[in-house]
Amino acid sequence: MKIRQQQEIEQMLAYEARLAQLAAERRSSMGGDDNSTAGGRTAAAARQMQLDLTLFLHKVIANEPRTVLLLWVGAVLYFSYLIMLFERSGPKGLASPLCEFPDCIWLSAVTVMLVGYGDIYPVSTMGRVSAAAAAAFGVVTVGITAFLSTNYTKLSQSEANTLHAVETCGLLIDTKKAASVLLQRAWRAYAKLPATGDG
Repeated sequence: MKIRQQQEIEQMLAYEARLAQLAAERRSSMGGDDNSTAGGRTAAAARQMQLDLTLFLHKVIANEPRTVLLLWVGAVLYFSYLIMLFERSGPKGLASPLCEFPDCIWLSAVTVMLVGYGDIYPVSTMGRVSAAAAAAFGVVTVGITAFLSTNYTKLSQSEANTLHAVETCGLLIDTKKAASVLLQRAWRAYAKLPATGDG
């Protein structure tokens, strides 16, 4: 696993070096510095930010599934606390069932996991905004979880080559077994034939 991470980091650094080389070639061909204008600096910053986000997703989240679990649990507790605060200080005329922390945990867990039973719901405006934010965060974490699951089920090139070799060996063994069964049947059939002797 460490070797694979090292190879991915080396590939990322090589890719970044190639991007820098292409940018330098482009600047020299255009006769100016790409970062001399505000637009050039903004584009360079956007490219760097996208590279940083990609690196974050691939290195931190993909290699640490506990990070996603921590995100889920942290989100449930954070949004539970927010909803409880807003519901306790909400409108006095409306009785909110979300004044107790366990009820808020239930609402947040159901909302972050995108289930949304509707058995309890916030009545204050800020409580509803917090629940909507929890749902939006749930969409993001479901996307990250889907990314992780595809990342773990995807075979690396060496794993794919090994699987292909195993399947090929399995086919060869099956072919040998089928050929041996065919030869045995042919021999038995030949042995049962009456002997035709001319002499």
